[in-house]
Amino acid sequence: MNPEQLDLRDAMEGVDEVDVVIVGGGPAGSSVATFLADRGYDVLLLERTSFPRFHVGESLLPMSQPIWEQLGVAEKLQHFGQTFKYGAEWRVARPAQDSEAPGYDKTCIRFHVVPRQSIGRRMYAYQVVRSEFDELLLRHAEERGVKVIEKASVTEVLFEDGTARGVRWSLRANEADAGSTFLTRARFIVDASGRSSLLARQLKLRLPDPHVRTAAVFGHFQGIDRERGIDSGNIILHFLEGSWVWFIPLRSGLTSVGLVANDPIHREWRQRRPEEILRTTIMSDPIMAPLFESAKTEGQVRAIFDLPYHSRKVAGDGWMLVGDAGFFVDPLFSSGVHVAFSTSQRAANAIDECLRKRSFQPLKHYAQWNRRYWQRVSGTVRRVYRLTRYRQAISFFVAVTGRYGNHWDNFYLRRINAWGLGAFDRFRLWLIGAWVFLDVLYLFGRLRHLLQGETGWESIRTKAAPTDQSQGAAAGGAVPEDALITSITARSEIDLQR
Repeated sequence: MNPEQLDLRDAMEGVDEVDVVIVGGGPAGSSVATFLADRGYDVLLLERTSFPRFHVGESLLPMSQPIWEQLGVAEKLQHFGQTFKYGAEWRVARPAQDSEAPGYDKTCIRFHVVPRQSIGRRMYAYQVVRSEFDELLLRHAEERGVKVIEKASVTEVLFEDGTARGVRWSLRANEADAGSTFLTRARFIVDASGRSSLLARQLKLRLPDPHVRTAAVFGHFQGIDRERGIDSGNIILHFLEGSWVWFIPLRSGLTSVGLVANDPIHREWRQRRPEEILRTTIMSDPIMAPLFESAKTEGQVRAIFDLPYHSRKVAGDGWMLVGDAGFFVDPLFSSGVHVAFSTSQRAANAIDECLRKRSFQPLKHYAQWNRRYWQRVSGTVRRVYRLTRYRQAISFFVAVTGRYGNHWDNFYLRRINAWGLGAFDRFRLWLIGAWVFLDVLYLFGRLRHLLQGETGWESIRTKAAPTDQSQGAAAGGAVPEDALITSITARSEIDLQR
């Protein structure tokens, strides 16, 4: 429902008082709205922008499939025309001898290698253009009976005696309109406003992550080489010192490319152009540079700072935070959109119980689950970033899992694989085992650093020192073919019948 195409009075009909107000129309907001509408509640969703709109976070996880089934969108997504994703690959460049071409260690994670009951009948995910994906979810919510109003900016959640009772919001009929102000009363308020996190800011709940302080630059590109066959939809993560680069193959030859760096790597980024940062980094790496040989920017290259955060409280009397409004960890495990779906599913169950029992007691269980969920994802991300300080540590992890993981096909690794594919609130004991392994590798890298006086990345930087031509490419210029190093592309087969 687009306000520019509506009579204002029609848009306002029936919004003075509803059961639930959802602030934000992204995956979290659309999903919790659909779940609640399916249970017979009168739901109003207020979205401050007009869909479709750009959003980062294109790589989805297969553990979302059961939730999509419950939402009723699984079949739509399967025929949505997006890229099918059957796995993920992690890479680390290794130093090349003078007589050798540059190479890399890698591990490939296959989505079908999990406990059979964990993932359902669709053992894959998608790489999506978020503007299209998010709009599909929003329109699906409308079809299920949710009243959706776009260009509706919520300015305040209203409280009475400590309980959330409504929202104050404004609606612009067009860009020239200063906006008309409205007040809607509700039995429950859900903040799904994403990184803007309306309620967390209003109640001063938001906290930065104490361990990981990352920033990202990202954009869409045409002309980037990608894998062939079933691996063509895989996301590729290439690790660097204190940072990593993602390559996400989208439809029509489009590739999402992003660089995520932990502090202090990104401290000077605010003084540089995002595209310069991204191209300079990629063209300085002997493995990634050939992939970018013919890359052409499509649209704007953007930057986001201060990525990780969480709220010290995610629920209270009459209100709740879901998705990015509650916490965001890092893009490393492509967890953002799946967190939106899983928290919205849990939130809808808790809200339904609250409204039926006329008690806010169920919110305590949601808050406890949400905090454990955040701790498990953030704890794992923190350990992987520590490994990236030392090339030997992260390279050993990637090489060992790639060589001896046997495609992760054993009792223990199946469960770790399932955790990494989105079962973040399960397999706690197996996860602790993985944490111990990562901690030991970190100590191994640190010990080598203390004994040798170097981190191991020095030899990579020496071999990958950018030439004058590659520096020209960082500014958008062409790079002669003979100035680039030929990449080694590893191909692998997968047996989907197992």
